[in-house]
Amino acid sequence: MRQLRKLQLLGLLVIAASCGGKKAELDKKFAEANRLFETQNTPQALKLYQEITDADSDHTGAHVMIGRILYYDRKFGEAEKVLAETVSRQPESVDAIFWLARVQSVIPAKKEEAMKNLEILLQRDGSRVDALVLKGMLHEEKKEVSQAIVAYRAATQHEQDIGQAYFRLASIYSTAGLEDMKRKALVRAALLAPELVTQKR
Repeated sequence: MRQLRKLQLLGLLVIAASCGGKKAELDKKFAEANRLFETQNTPQALKLYQEITDADSDHTGAHVMIGRILYYDRKFGEAEKVLAETVSRQPESVDAIFWLARVQSVIPAKKEEAMKNLEILLQRDGSRVDALVLKGMLHEEKKEVSQAIVAYRAATQHEQDIGQAYFRLASIYSTAGLEDMKRKALVRAALLAPELVTQKR
């Protein structure tokens, strides 16, 4: 009996080690795919993302990136299918919901679904500036001016908050003697919240 328990424990350890190794390998592949995507080598990035989803069908990040590449390639129907399946599997993923809504926003028959998905997303994370801007654009298309203004104003408010964070970061960089980083942070603060930077001077 004791021997059997030892064998079971050894088996569990082997499985855990192999799973850990597999996850590390997939994480490394995902990082490389993201690097390729950032350098606009989308065919190679897509190949790696597909390899990741073949190995792990629940890898939300890779599915979202496949959807994004299909969107940028203007394969909107395929992109929507991939992202809708991803949201179905991982309904808590705000990135998957955002990209599904973005794809749906360019498909005339799906614009209402896009709006519903944006509302779900913003209930979970009201600070998503990209979602607020997209919502404003959809309202604007429908000539819903007041709702568009509300969405755009909310987006600008969050940008001011981000500007405040960059301004504080510039102050810390200054204290630490990191002048180059301070200048970069101030430039970002000025772009997002110019009135903040002029007030502080």
